[in-house]
Amino acid sequence: ILYFAVGGLLGSFSGCANTLLAWLHAGRNLGPWVNLVNACFGLGSGGVPLLFVAAERRLGDGLRVFPALGLAAAGVALSAACLPSPPRPKDAKGGGGGGGGGRGRT
Repeated sequence: ILYFAVGGLLGSFSGCANTLLAWLHAGRNLGPWVNLVNACFGLGSGGVPLLFVAAERRLGDGLRVFPALGLAAAGVALSAACLPSPPRPKDAKGGGGGGGGGRGRT
């Protein structure tokens, strides 16, 4: 059940991040920004196990990393909560408001 909840939350976060990027970069080149957001998931999934191993070798207990990661995540979440939401993009040529990079059908 825990893996299902974590997977659902990560999928929701990814979808929200991609939607916000599409709004922010409406009509411009969106691809590199979406790739950057999705690359961060890969860096986290590869980097955190390495961090646990390093902490286990240095400190003798890899579980000491959990509070530090929790504080870092809380700091990022609180700073992100203080940011204003980007404005919703205007409908371009009656396209429905998706903002999908300006390559819609006419």
